[in-house]
Amino acid sequence: MISMSLQGDLLLLRARPKLAADELTTRELEVAHRFASGSNYKTIAQQLSVSPSTVRGHLTRIYSKLNISEKASLVAEIRRMTH
Repeated sequence: MISMSLQGDLLLLRARPKLAADELTTRELEVAHRFASGSNYKTIAQQLSVSPSTVRGHLTRIYSKLNISEKASLVAEIRRMTH
């Protein structure tokens, strides 16, 4: 995965290996970040104007796509993406 940012007059490119989390949709990433940060289903649902069962469905798909089964693994995957 390659990201770009401007540093004054320079364009900074960063590269990292592709991760399973790169396959998540924008909404799944949003839910994953919020859940990994400690928010619960109800809070995430209120923030995103969806039902808690929708959040639960997103998390089920996230866990499946990442081939994980616990929140600690989700937190680790999100950290790998952002560092």
